[in-house]
Amino acid sequence: MDQDARSANATTEELRRLREAQHLARLGCWEVNLQSSGIWLSDEARRIFELDSVRDDPSFAALLGAVHPDDRPTVESSFLCALQDRVPWRIVVRLQMRGGRTKWVEGRCETVFGPRDEPIRSTGTVQEITELEEMRGELSSARVQHRLLFEHLPLGMALHELILDDTGTPADYVFLAANPAFERLTGLPVANILGKRVTEVVPGIEQTGLIARYGQVVQTGRPARFDQHVEAMGRHFEVVAYRSRPGRFVALFSDVSEARRTERRAQLRARRLEALRRIDVAITSASELTVTFDILLQQAVAQLEVDAADILVFDSTSGTLRWADGLGFRTDALRGTRLRVGRGHAGVAALERRTVVIPRLADDPGEFDRAVVGSEGLAFCAVAPVVAKGQLCGVLEVFMRRPFEPPPDWLDFLETLAGQAALAVDNLNLFGNLQRSNLDLAVAYDATIEGWSRALDLRDKETEGHSLRVTAMTERLAAALGFSGAELVHARRGALLHDIGKVGIPDAVLLKPGKLTDEEWVIMRRHPVLARDLLQRIPYLRPAIAIPYGHHEKWDGSGYPLGLRGEDIPLAARMFAVVDVWDALRSDRPYRPAWSEDKTRQHIASQIGSHFDPAVARAFLDIDWRDTTP
Repeated sequence: MDQDARSANATTEELRRLREAQHLARLGCWEVNLQSSGIWLSDEARRIFELDSVRDDPSFAALLGAVHPDDRPTVESSFLCALQDRVPWRIVVRLQMRGGRTKWVEGRCETVFGPRDEPIRSTGTVQEITELEEMRGELSSARVQHRLLFEHLPLGMALHELILDDTGTPADYVFLAANPAFERLTGLPVANILGKRVTEVVPGIEQTGLIARYGQVVQTGRPARFDQHVEAMGRHFEVVAYRSRPGRFVALFSDVSEARRTERRAQLRARRLEALRRIDVAITSASELTVTFDILLQQAVAQLEVDAADILVFDSTSGTLRWADGLGFRTDALRGTRLRVGRGHAGVAALERRTVVIPRLADDPGEFDRAVVGSEGLAFCAVAPVVAKGQLCGVLEVFMRRPFEPPPDWLDFLETLAGQAALAVDNLNLFGNLQRSNLDLAVAYDATIEGWSRALDLRDKETEGHSLRVTAMTERLAAALGFSGAELVHARRGALLHDIGKVGIPDAVLLKPGKLTDEEWVIMRRHPVLARDLLQRIPYLRPAIAIPYGHHEKWDGSGYPLGLRGEDIPLAARMFAVVDVWDALRSDRPYRPAWSEDKTRQHIASQIGSHFDPAVARAFLDIDWRDTTP
């Protein structure tokens, strides 16, 4: 909970810094929902459009209305292009503000499409560049104003001359002038760079593509605006460049390094939160630990930007850590890992319940064979213990193929992932315990039902063993008829309890050795109703009522208790009716000996269409029942 609170507070702080950076850069954000036509503007975007946050409706029509009439076709065609051609756009237009004022803004947009290729939303930025645009006019209209602006402009500004190679390709440029802000933002003393080539001043500038971009501005005459990261300076700039005259260009830029770092941190935190959400979903939905481990390792490799990762689980019987799952390894050399707790880096992490970091694995391989480290190319390792409710479950190991000094937030997230692994293990243990409890309960239920069935057989000595025999036959016939899963379970229970209603029949009637009178038959035929009344009060036995309640119904409607006909009789009851008659005829009774198999088969065949369902009876007769003789 403390970790979640710290993460939430950190995210809030990052968002605050992002808002401040946007305000400083005069950069607003917007989004149009293409499904609902709703539009969202950030605070800075509202300020740029001078919209009241409460009273002004931020509709697309209202925003388009603020654009200068001459520039509206540009905006409309750019949106259309983003939707039809899926091309992100960047445009510079004028806004007409209250009182006749004009603002220059730069807009950027990209459209997001859904899984069915439908446009979902357009999102972008708007930045006020009035100062930059007005500066151009001022520079061309008055030398004095130009110099004052040049000296006091908060943006870095430099005048350059492009140098082409023998093929006419931009190859370098020379510093002709630069303002104080340039020196402050870049750290390059202006006095030391004037007249020099940029390749002499900034090592590696050729690899950034910056010379080519400036060359395009000079050669085409079209201004450009772009972001540029300069590795040698460790800074990120937002640049506007335009051609001042043939062969020369002016570059204006602002240092947006902190804003970009803030954006990256916010994006990283959002990705990590999404990774944790995916792992949570896996923990709650997966029934196998390997599935959760696979997802957790995928997220560990992606979010920690490591090359490989594995999970070792703790075997409490042997006191060892053994391989459970891994991702990103070149060989199978580590799959057989079995390490005693307390030995090696993983063993120490497990024993001391702390994260162990090895920045240079080649210098301190620990439990890893140097040959394996070499073949895998491993250079860095970090191990976090996996502990659930104070009990060691294993360790999470991550590897890189380059030396690495992890920052605190990286280690925090590694330990968070280890905590998710512990939660997965604990959750699966709870699930396993619940499954065992449910199995024990189901076994107890079935034992109780079989006990009831035996009690009924003991009460009526003539039918002893009848319930278990017909139950076995019912299961066999049900499988032949396509029953499966829960249907088979309910059919079995119904067969065991088919005569449960006879507990309510007096002994004088049930155990009468002679023929029953009409009045006694009325009493005897109540036992299906008594079974229904008894079983429907027991939730887990309700699905089994069909056989106890309906096995005396007949296909032609002459049965009891309801006189149902044909397929109105539940299939389980129709099936059991055949089984019940077979076992009764094949069993000895005081008033007759057991029938032979052939005679019984002939009798059942003769009752097809009257007593028995034709399809069920034929399926029954197709089975060899010789092993079921009483």
